[in-house]
Amino acid sequence: MLASTLEECERLGRLVDQLLSLLVPRINCHPAIEELNVEEELSAVREFLEAAAHEAGVALNVEASPILTLAANQDLFRCAVGNLVSNALAHTPKDGRVIIRARADNG
Repeated sequence: MLASTLEECERLGRLVDQLLSLLVPRINCHPAIEELNVEEELSAVREFLEAAAHEAGVALNVEASPILTLAANQDLFRCAVGNLVSNALAHTPKDGRVIIRARADNG
């Protein structure tokens, strides 16, 4: 849990830097894009939100192919998915289930 919290703090620090870059115009201010393993990234989000899901009485699962990849910024991707999952947890009744599912479609 501590490692997950530290990782999230580091991610939030990078996110603050990115938000500040929107306020202060800079040349070549682009977030780093890298090839991400989608299953690993979704699992990281699940691990981070697992305590909140447990507290809410909601099962939280990931369904994604281990070979599925995506070119994206890791921090922004995790933030976007984390926001969606947080909303799902907030609106899912106790004993419900949230599935974070990813699949390739049309290539």
